[in-house]
Amino acid sequence: MLFDDNQQVLSEAKTWLEDHAATADETKERLGRMVTEYEKLLQDSSRLLRFSDKMEKQLHNLKRDLEKKVQEGIRRYKEQEDMLAYQSKMAAIGEMVAAISHQWKQPLTVLGLLGMNLTESFERGELDQKFIASYADDQRRQLEFMNNTINDFKNFFQPEKSCELKELHATLKQSISLLSALLNSNSVKVHIGGDPVSAWIPHNELCHVVVNLVKNACEAHGPVWREDKWINITTQEEPGACVLYVEDNAGGIAPEVLDEIFEPYVTTKGDEGTGIGLYMSRLIVLESLKGEIWADNTESGGVRFTIRFPIHTAKGATPQP
Repeated sequence: MLFDDNQQVLSEAKTWLEDHAATADETKERLGRMVTEYEKLLQDSSRLLRFSDKMEKQLHNLKRDLEKKVQEGIRRYKEQEDMLAYQSKMAAIGEMVAAISHQWKQPLTVLGLLGMNLTESFERGELDQKFIASYADDQRRQLEFMNNTINDFKNFFQPEKSCELKELHATLKQSISLLSALLNSNSVKVHIGGDPVSAWIPHNELCHVVVNLVKNACEAHGPVWREDKWINITTQEEPGACVLYVEDNAGGIAPEVLDEIFEPYVTTKGDEGTGIGLYMSRLIVLESLKGEIWADNTESGGVRFTIRFPIHTAKGATPQP
């Protein structure tokens, strides 16, 4: 009986060992597969890390090249803008000399006539205290006009960009006075109207834009006599903003040119134009006035330039004339 029990125990032990041996083999096999997969994952991870390092280097190189290209583009753009500004300045200086020449023609003619009158009066023995006083007064007034002309243009070309509270009609009249000789020689009438708006503006910058627009309109009219040649400048106040219209009846701008009229080197004057006046005017409106400018042909047979910019009203400030 005891032997049989021992045999049974041995049999059960053998069965248990066989079962657990199979389980151990399966476990060992699973562990082997897991180790193999883990080693494969390590290899894949290593490859991914190498690929990531390679991509990071490539991205770094691309970023460096892109930064170089952007800096080069900015440099070229700045050089082009500086060149346009230089050309605009040279053109403005040439226009200034021409305008001063126009403004000085009349007083120089008057001074010449005064000199001839003085000589003739001396030959006829008509010189007396009254004549000398009248001659000196006439001469002083002509010289004063010539001096004021120089001062007006000198102030106009000063690079001052600080804002002043100005009444716009006064600024417009001052701008037009610089072109009085050109307007008179071309028989062009200028009318200033609209709302009496005061705004914080860079005075000389706005004058530069207005002078350029009016000068272009005057030159578009040309010196040939024609009845009713006009330029209308109108101001309109909007909530927090001012709108300035410069309109003429000088024939308008060709539609194919109108969309590109503010681009550099685009001109309607042929060989006589530089194509940078309106480009620089647009830059001034955008950068100095923080506004916008555009152009449209009108039913009256001309073109209308529209400038809109913020007023920046200051409480308690008094506009300067």
